[in-house]
Parts: sequence; C-alpha cells; structure tokens
Amino acid sequence: MRIESINLPFQRSFYDAMKTDLGTLQKEIFILFLYGIATPKGTRMINKYRTEKIKPLTDDTN
Repeated sequence: MRIESINLPFQRSFYDAMKTDLGTLQKEIFILFLYGIATPKGTRMINKYRTEKIKPLTDDTN
C-alpha cells in the first residue's frame, strides 16, 4: 500500500486530475500513511506538530 501511494502521483492521469504540486501531494499522502499506523498518542503528536509554526533554519556558524 505504501509503495503504491508513493507511485500513484507519478501516474499522469492521477497527477493531471490534482490541482496541486507534486511535493504537496506527496506530503499529504505521507501524512495519511502516518495516521494509518499511529497509536492514539501518535495521532495527537501528528496533530500537534502539524499545527506548530516551523522555525526557519539559521546558520549559527558565523
């Protein structure tokens, strides 16, 4: 199932029907996969991480 969900967006007929870019599509498919294997605690964590703001990466080496 996981392998097919990775390959599905690359099928032209599927991709043409979607109105989003490939990266967003793969991300959403992966999130659905995570929900499918997550425990109730894992589901809460997924929801928490999805609502948090992403902090920009900084280069602290300078």
